[in-house]
Amino acid sequence: MKNLKRFRNTEYYMSDGGLIYSNKFGKVKRLKPHMNSRTGYDSITYYEYGKHTVLLHRMIAECFLPDYSEELQVNHIDGNKINNKLSNLEMMDCKSNISHYKGEYLEYRLIDKKRNSTHIFSTYRDIQKFIGYKSCGTICNLMKEENSKWRIEKIVKKVY
Repeated sequence: MKNLKRFRNTEYYMSDGGLIYSNKFGKVKRLKPHMNSRTGYDSITYYEYGKHTVLLHRMIAECFLPDYSEELQVNHIDGNKINNKLSNLEMMDCKSNISHYKGEYLEYRLIDKKRNSTHIFSTYRDIQKFIGYKSCGTICNLMKEENSKWRIEKIVKKVY
């Protein structure tokens, strides 16, 4: 099993591989996060002295990143909001994270497999508008689907 750390003195444990486990009822069970279709981020709803919904990448960052702070934002280095592995997370101030999001560091190549054509975009939102999808979460799911008409590749423009 991957390296596990306890989240906030609860019965929930985070792995550096981006997974969450519960030991709530004396049996270790891997939990499945739910994706917010509006934001595209994975989140977990847990019950510890009431109901709490927390973004999975923030939970992992809080457990593992030594520079974690509530005042900073957690950046997904590769731009993929559902890649919550520790190696893909870093803390940033708001301005740096917005620059990253706007494509200062990344570009995305959208490949139409049926027409064999390629388009370059600086953000997921641009891809979303181009192909007519309503949710960035749907764009993230495209990256996982084998049979999709589209394929998305990331191009790193700058090294951090």
